[in-house]
Amino acid sequence: MNEHEYKPMNWRACLPYDTDSDGPRMLADIKVGLSTAIEAGNYQPGCVAWVRRLRSYLELGYTLTVGERAHFALVLYEAVCTEGIDPAVMGFFAQSCVSLIKKRKALPSDQLVLNWRPLSKVVLELSTPKDSSKMSMATATMTGAVGSLAMHAQRFFLPEATAEILEMLLPRLNVHDSGWFALTKGLLCMFLPTEAPPPLPASLSGSQTTPAFYWIPTIFQVWSLSRASATDASLFLELLGRLAEDNVHAMGNLGFTEEQVRHVFSAGLASLRLPVGSGTNGSAASGGSGGAAGASLMGMSGGGSHKATVDPFAAFMVWSILPPAADHNNMQVLVHLADMIQAVETYFHPSNAGKWTHMLTRLLEMLSYHFLRRVRQEATSECKTPVENRITVEMQVQFVTLLRPVVYLSLFGKDPLSVNCTHNALKYLSWIRPEVILPGLLERIYPALESLTENHRTISCIGALHYVALPLFNRAHFSQGGRHLAPLLELVLPGIDMNDPRKTVNTLLFIRHAIAGVPIVDLTKGPRHILASDCRSPPDDAEERAEDDEECRLGTAIFADWVVRFLDRIFALLENLPQEHGQSNSSKSPESSIIRMIQYTCELLFFQMSPDIHAVALRKLQKFITENVTPNATEAIGMLCAASGSAEARLAAFVPICHEIILEELDHGAGTESIASSSFPFGFAAMSDARLHWYQCILYNVVRNSGVAALKWRKEIMEVTNRSVRACKSPRGWKWAGKLVTLLMVSASSVYPTEVRSAGKAVWENEAWQQISHLYWGEATEPKELDVDWHVPTEEEKAFALELMEEYVALATEELGKLMAESAKEVQVREKRLVASDVQKWSGLLHSCVLGMTTLVTPEAGPMAFDFNLGDDDKADLDLNPSDLRQPLSCGYCFEPGTPQDVRVRTVRNEVASLLFSLSQHLRKHSEDDTLSIQTVLHCVTTLLSNRGSSRAHFEVLARVYNNTISFVSEGKHVAGKTVPRFARVLKVSLVHLLRLEYNAVCDVDRTGHLDLVHEMAKWSVGGYAVVRKDAQKGLGVVLKCFPSSVRKLVFWVAIGIVKDEGRITDQDSNAMEVDQVATGSDAIAIHSMSEAECDRLKGALYLLKSSSMMRIAMKDYQLLGALVTAMGNAYTADKKTIRARWGFVAKEILSRYQEIAIDTQISPKCVAAAEKLAGDHVVDQTKVETMKRAVADKAQHNREKYRQMVSSCLMLDIQVKYLKTDWSALQILELTEILQRPDIPLNYRSVLMTYLELTLRDDEPVPAAVTQFACSRLNSEELSLRCISLTLLCRIMYIIKRRAKNASKADGYTGTKCPSVACTKIREQKPENTGSYLESLGQEITSEEDWRRAEFVDDANVGWYCWGEKHKIRQGSADSHATGIPFNDPTSAESVAVLVAHFTNPDFWAVFFKYRTEEAPGHAINLTEAAAGIAPAERFDVVAAEFYATLFMVLGPRLLPFVQARVDGFLIPDGTVPEKSQLRAITEVVAGLLGGSKYWAWSDMQTVWRWSGDVIDKGLAAADAESFTMWPTALRYGFTQRDPRRNMPLIKRLLAATHDSTSHSFFTESKNLTVTRLILTTYSWRLNPLTTPLLLKTYLAGLRHPYEQVRQNIGANLNALLASRWVIGDRSVEESVKAALEGKTGIPVLDSSGMEVVKSVVDELGGLRAEMVLSADREAAGQGVGLEYKNAGMTVICWLYNALLSSTVASHYAYLPGVIPEILQMQVWGDQELQRSAQLASQTYANLAHPHDMVAQAVTMLLDVGTAKNVDAVAAATAVSAGATSDPVSPSPTTTTTASSTAVTTPTQIRWQIRWRVLPLLQIFYFRHLYFLDPRTSSSVVEGVASLLADPQVEVRGLASVTLAGLIRCSQREAVLRLKERFEAQLRTVGRLASKQKRREDAAATSPGQHQQQQQQQQGDVERKHQKAVTTKHAAVLGLAALVQAFPYDIPTWMPDVLVGLSRCVGDPVPIGPSVQKTFADFRRTHQDNWTEDMRSFSPDQMEALSDLLISPSYYA
Repeated sequence: MNEHEYKPMNWRACLPYDTDSDGPRMLADIKVGLSTAIEAGNYQPGCVAWVRRLRSYLELGYTLTVGERAHFALVLYEAVCTEGIDPAVMGFFAQSCVSLIKKRKALPSDQLVLNWRPLSKVVLELSTPKDSSKMSMATATMTGAVGSLAMHAQRFFLPEATAEILEMLLPRLNVHDSGWFALTKGLLCMFLPTEAPPPLPASLSGSQTTPAFYWIPTIFQVWSLSRASATDASLFLELLGRLAEDNVHAMGNLGFTEEQVRHVFSAGLASLRLPVGSGTNGSAASGGSGGAAGASLMGMSGGGSHKATVDPFAAFMVWSILPPAADHNNMQVLVHLADMIQAVETYFHPSNAGKWTHMLTRLLEMLSYHFLRRVRQEATSECKTPVENRITVEMQVQFVTLLRPVVYLSLFGKDPLSVNCTHNALKYLSWIRPEVILPGLLERIYPALESLTENHRTISCIGALHYVALPLFNRAHFSQGGRHLAPLLELVLPGIDMNDPRKTVNTLLFIRHAIAGVPIVDLTKGPRHILASDCRSPPDDAEERAEDDEECRLGTAIFADWVVRFLDRIFALLENLPQEHGQSNSSKSPESSIIRMIQYTCELLFFQMSPDIHAVALRKLQKFITENVTPNATEAIGMLCAASGSAEARLAAFVPICHEIILEELDHGAGTESIASSSFPFGFAAMSDARLHWYQCILYNVVRNSGVAALKWRKEIMEVTNRSVRACKSPRGWKWAGKLVTLLMVSASSVYPTEVRSAGKAVWENEAWQQISHLYWGEATEPKELDVDWHVPTEEEKAFALELMEEYVALATEELGKLMAESAKEVQVREKRLVASDVQKWSGLLHSCVLGMTTLVTPEAGPMAFDFNLGDDDKADLDLNPSDLRQPLSCGYCFEPGTPQDVRVRTVRNEVASLLFSLSQHLRKHSEDDTLSIQTVLHCVTTLLSNRGSSRAHFEVLARVYNNTISFVSEGKHVAGKTVPRFARVLKVSLVHLLRLEYNAVCDVDRTGHLDLVHEMAKWSVGGYAVVRKDAQKGLGVVLKCFPSSVRKLVFWVAIGIVKDEGRITDQDSNAMEVDQVATGSDAIAIHSMSEAECDRLKGALYLLKSSSMMRIAMKDYQLLGALVTAMGNAYTADKKTIRARWGFVAKEILSRYQEIAIDTQISPKCVAAAEKLAGDHVVDQTKVETMKRAVADKAQHNREKYRQMVSSCLMLDIQVKYLKTDWSALQILELTEILQRPDIPLNYRSVLMTYLELTLRDDEPVPAAVTQFACSRLNSEELSLRCISLTLLCRIMYIIKRRAKNASKADGYTGTKCPSVACTKIREQKPENTGSYLESLGQEITSEEDWRRAEFVDDANVGWYCWGEKHKIRQGSADSHATGIPFNDPTSAESVAVLVAHFTNPDFWAVFFKYRTEEAPGHAINLTEAAAGIAPAERFDVVAAEFYATLFMVLGPRLLPFVQARVDGFLIPDGTVPEKSQLRAITEVVAGLLGGSKYWAWSDMQTVWRWSGDVIDKGLAAADAESFTMWPTALRYGFTQRDPRRNMPLIKRLLAATHDSTSHSFFTESKNLTVTRLILTTYSWRLNPLTTPLLLKTYLAGLRHPYEQVRQNIGANLNALLASRWVIGDRSVEESVKAALEGKTGIPVLDSSGMEVVKSVVDELGGLRAEMVLSADREAAGQGVGLEYKNAGMTVICWLYNALLSSTVASHYAYLPGVIPEILQMQVWGDQELQRSAQLASQTYANLAHPHDMVAQAVTMLLDVGTAKNVDAVAAATAVSAGATSDPVSPSPTTTTTASSTAVTTPTQIRWQIRWRVLPLLQIFYFRHLYFLDPRTSSSVVEGVASLLADPQVEVRGLASVTLAGLIRCSQREAVLRLKERFEAQLRTVGRLASKQKRREDAAATSPGQHQQQQQQQQGDVERKHQKAVTTKHAAVLGLAALVQAFPYDIPTWMPDVLVGLSRCVGDPVPIGPSVQKTFADFRRTHQDNWTEDMRSFSPDQMEALSDLLISPSYYA
């Protein structure tokens, strides 16, 4: 591997102390330690510990070379793939490996090669476990980690692996098996390498058009095989997006065609799940009910997550963009993106918000993010993308311009998540092209900030501002942005409002981000011209932006006044804080968040101020604190003072005032009352103390991080400190005095940055630079130039800190000693309270001192030695886990090791530890009820043992602040050249320092006496007071992380002892760290009433055991795990509800965390080889390796022994441990099996323990006979739950026996009889001649034993459907009968097998077993409502029972069949008695298990199975009712799944023979037969088609008119299954499949002759029936005669198609749809309402179905033909006239009906216009769903067709056509706007003004003067007809123009004002023209009201005057 240069930012270089010396030592130790552990096979704990060290090494900021990273990654990868490794360890290694390989720059793909096969094997085993009983909740986490590793590791697979991956996965594809199909697709997308092109197969190498990634067409083909889904979209979009990004430098390798790109866009658009179409009332989807219907049809609640679909879709679009000159394949990605944005534009408007809004805005965000990433990447010198393929400036402008309108629309959304996505999109777009996006944004922001009525707009705008603040005010990026700084700062100030927390936080964030790069300096007061030599050179374009520069400079004049106004707003907010904020429990309130944000903002603001403005601000703050005392804002004002700038200035401003007033208050007695603080508001002892506490808080805050500046005020501060410490007795008084001590010590002895300015110290102090700083606003400081001003303790400060420690530790120690002596005496209650108050005070002072001492001395390095003897197990742990001891890092501690000061500090720490131990014991003995004192002591102990400069909690808080800050100010992850403000980088460096301090907490080996404190904390964790237990448990969890695992085990054993004794206090409790003796005999199990003390102890121990630290160590060792479970098993007699609940919580935690502990994990040679490369030049001590190997072997043997003990009964577990001078007593644990056999154990406890026993049984250990005996005996228990669990347990036992027998048969040297699975299984490398002949063979029945033995069964249903692999697995029929033997006989489990045989060959057992199986329905919850009503629970098939029978028959063979037969035959006695439902359920379970378990039976045994099971099925089906029948399909599916059909062919043919009898009058019998047939069709699908199609197809087609509804539904469903089963691709090889995809073959079946016959048969029958209905002379109702037959046939066809449209195999029906769908469309208006509704639902489903590209034009033509037909059929018209029917052209109802026999009937004359009215919404939906598959010609034909319907005779059709036309134009046809506009305007001019009614009469009279009345009436009719025609023509023109207006609801194109003026002239026309015009203007006003002020500029004054009556004044919408 080559050593590539990779140098990430070295943040450690910014620290003020040396850090480089630690790194090489740490890395060398890690390499040697990890290599040693790998070679020794010490994966747990050795490798785990060293990998943790590696992760810490990287977190600390140390780096790895590319080679080192590759070596580590290879070791971890091979470790993950090591066979038999612990699952939890596998997950941890996978996560660690991902963290090493995920950064592409850190590890290029050419620097590491990984083998994909081992990982694929692991993934498959995890995805398809053969034994699901071993799966737990923890398995999901581990599976996710391994999956993530596969996703990141694929770029390191060799390109040659592509062919191997395709060879493994493509033959597994089978669309009929949805589970395997989904898994295979996922594995394809997960494993295919996408960085380097693979070598072309030989069969493809000659083609010039084959893309380098030749498998891309195959992926698109596989994608199109199943129904479109969000899951598929997320899988394939992720693959294609990754492919595009990895090959952006060589897009020619991909060869994406235009059709493929359109496919991606179509899938991406569908993944947005937008509601499409218009309701038939003419309302658009965005505002009408049609949108909701569309959303429902699209399954809005299903599918993948937003990120899973939208993110990869956006990535594909951006990384596939090419300049037009380089787009040789005509992909036109930007054009397609523009089309999509245009199509979905209206959905972004807030008024059209819905569930889709977040996905849309997320799409905008990710598009902008990826585009920015690409632009920045192509701007770097390392970019590999050719210049001609890079994004140009013009393309950047085009992209931003394209997204700009929809981003502006979504800015004012109502969903916070969506608005946040919009804000991020604005930020990214602002970094791409600020001049395009920011001006328009500011035009919207200013009015919103000035408005007082639209609060949500104001909040959104301020939020947008704080996201775009950095690019907006970055002068180098957007020079004119700086001129907006001053006005925006002014406008946002009102946003600081206590009544609106969200707006306040957004405002503060904006101010913080705005000033992050802007010095708060009034530049108008200084010289205007500075010589270039006085500062850094001005920008290159300074002359061009001189005007902007001057505006910026003049704008700084407001800074001083603005700061004052800003502080006024802050003060007003603080004064109005709620009173509750003063309480201690208010830290998580909204007000607290605001105060923290004020602190962060003010800190940056004050540091950015010039000295003169800083002085003004300090005076303002000083004035406020002297004039006000606001108790509820005390801490808030203190934090504000702490953030008020440099230490020198703030100390000078506040210390004198605080000194004076605090001493004055103390002199007047303030703080001298020791009353509890909770007695008064705000936590004060008395309200008179408010002033004292006000200034105390200010003082200790201004002292914070003051450093050497505090020494100047040493006298005043120390005077206040001494007085406060001694005089204050109120809790808050002495606490804050202690805080002052802590902060004085910490600020003097710690390392920390002293400023967070926008420039380094040297630059900031350059006055010349400050005067031209406006030229550099927003400039980012490079990490290497941070120039952080650190505080490093001086000698004077160190002496001061040491002095404080000596003084106050001695004072606290002395006072506490006196108090302990005093409180030991008998005192009055009042005096005891006072003593307790003093103990709290002085222990609090001691805690303050301990907090201040944390950085005085470095942790001591060296071997950790405790004064106790380790047990053998703990000594072995030290051999296996030596990395428990870590060397401390340099962190700038005060005193070097060995100096007198260092020795003194360590002595003091030890003295404090001794004092705390004594104090703890004293409190337990004399003052256990003094909870406050105990809590203070516990906090002090926690700090002493775990804090060496920074606590983990403090670090995590700052880390969250940094992460949140970066998410706001940064351009995002993986974006090159990020512009990050300096204050964020300073925060990052601080975190690096704090992390080093936190790391050192676990390195302190100076633990003298510290174990005593751990024991004390453990005792308090099980104490009598809940508040104490909670604090002790929390502190113990922190402390134990700093100790080796042996100490954690000691605490674990303490808790175990308490649990097993159920909290009883024993004599040993007085001894330290001792495990109690287990009670035995009757005392151990007798139910007793526990005392409160025992309850508290038991609850505390259970809480302790549930903690992560305890659970983690218990899950690694069978000794600890067994002790935990058996102790839990003993603790069942407690009768307290809370304890039982807590017991349940711990039990669930065990079950959820449990994963099988690995024993004897084999050492992987590949892993060892990788470890040797990792070690490199470092020498691995082979002696240590051998020692560790022995320790690993000993541990494995130990674990195996403990496992055997755990699952056996009555074994002894002796633990000998010494602590101090006390021997551990022998601990006897009653084991799990023995516990379970106790008669009095509660049922729920027993259930949990049995479930655990099932989980812990191992495959590599023989099944103990005692466990098998226990499970068998409980199988017939009287308790239902025990029977259910025993059933599952026995399944697990038999699975283990089967697997062990199989492994034994495979072992080398095995001489016994091989189990049938091994004997019968072979690998066949010869493929069938062709798939057709193979299918023919599957339909042939085996008729002889010889044929049975020679038969080659292919049980895997997936093999051969898509293609054949090079080899596949076959199984031959078993030659030997096992009627008397044991097929799967594990020699090592002989005793268990004997137990099974004895139980299951006993007829009495089966009698009792079946008695219970037929008594009640197990396996599901009981409906309490039904039970209360006396309704028996429904019977359900129990899969566990079927699995039990299956494993039983498989393991023990046919010998058990007679026993089961006898019981089942007894249920089916031939006397006519119908079995009960529970008996039928038991029968189905037996049949399912028998069919599933007879896989390896011989020919003679199988004949018995076929004959008997066939008889049972026949009888069972005949006896089944509607409820019990539902179990039969499930049972048969269980028995037939994954079985070659020839295995059960006699039974299959027997079932198919009774499929359907058209002469039967029993609908239920026929329904049952059809359902069973469908079960066979769907289970065997394509493999049985040659047998089923000839047998069933004609029968089903002949039964379309069946009179019974249930039968019709089943015929329709069976027809779908039958036709789907005909679909098989069956290519001979993988190469042949790939080649077919390259040739453009889709794999979707075409309509052959038989398919055409099916379509013709269906269409002819429906058409004939409909024709008979029309010709029927008596006009029969649709519910009678011919109408009824038409309905029956129609409902059957609808059922067929609806099942097909919703199935995953819908592609098998594509060819049938064009012929059949027109009949469905006709049904929408024929027949009764039920048929119409069903047809409408099916039609809508069809319209939403994603069609293949080559079928779209045909489908559109079909819809247009049906939807635009206007001529009424002559026969229908004649029939209508003869019936006397009339048609009302303006009927408001779309379905005028008459009633006959209570059935609604649609008359034939109304059918035609109703069809058009129904088809229009479908056409719009189909058009949108297939937008990218429509060629221009088809699109134009759709528009023309819809436009022609504007002149339809029926007004309803015209109105809906207008809405549909608007939707089409809005989607894509905007280029047709002008053409349509001219057409409609010409049409409007042609008609002219309509004559009035009077005018028409006059015209009629004038043309026929003196004629007869009849002639006059005729003439009048001609005039009216002409008038009606003119009305229709003009209405069509008006609706057409209205459609154009409605197509642009949120903008005004240049042509629109003229159109509106033209429409306004028609407002007075008669109905329906006038109302249509009025509605158009009403909709226009509604959609344009938000931006009317801007939109009205598009109208000329004349146009506004003409429209004044129709457009309401703008003020109304302001």
